[in-house]
Amino acid sequence: MTGGISIEGLEVRYGKLEAVKQLDLSVRGGELVAIVGPNGAGKSTTVRCLAGLVTPASGHLFIDGINVNKLSPEERVRLNLAFVPEDRGIFRRLTVQENLKLGRVAGAKKSGSGLDLTAVTSLFPILGERQTQAAGLLSGGEQQQLAIARALLTKPSYLVIDEPSLGLGPQVITTVYEALRKVRDDYGLGILVVEQSLRRVQKYANRVLILREGMVRSEHAVDASIDFAELEKAYFGVE
Repeated sequence: MTGGISIEGLEVRYGKLEAVKQLDLSVRGGELVAIVGPNGAGKSTTVRCLAGLVTPASGHLFIDGINVNKLSPEERVRLNLAFVPEDRGIFRRLTVQENLKLGRVAGAKKSGSGLDLTAVTSLFPILGERQTQAAGLLSGGEQQQLAIARALLTKPSYLVIDEPSLGLGPQVITTVYEALRKVRDDYGLGILVVEQSLRRVQKYANRVLILREGMVRSEHAVDASIDFAELEKAYFGVE
């Protein structure tokens, strides 16, 4: 695979615990792929490994055909990967404007076009209203929007987000996913998201991978024929 993100035969261990086992995954530009599974399935470990925050025991990770196994997180950013961690990673003492500036500085070092400040505040209007407010004083939903906006300002080709809906209300979740849909469709970004709920991604994902116990149990293209209720029942015991 020369374009996109590719993970081949990924294995991650914490001591004797196998957190991820022989995992294969791909994300192309212009698609949103969701990794879905219960707690402890290996979802966060997988994306943290892709971002360079966890060292794999074996396997290979590629960004546009370049093996990034030995590259630092910063070097992966320069290869147009942006990662939004579960804790969002914002600088709480800095203002919204200052947090966004950090993304703009990283993006300015890259050639080519991408989302600018006008574009991200159009996606997330609340950020335009909170420019001078300390990021730590924002609500959880506002902080998530800030984290995604800052990542988008780095001009990524691929955006990876760990549990974007965690702790958020339904209206904010819709705002976040509608923004992700727009940047996928309008800017051609490849997006990889981690979620626990199949229903949360069914309107937005192009493909869904089901993880349990560190393994991909099933992969599904999302179209009108997919029965999410049956999938939830089969893989999560939801009645």
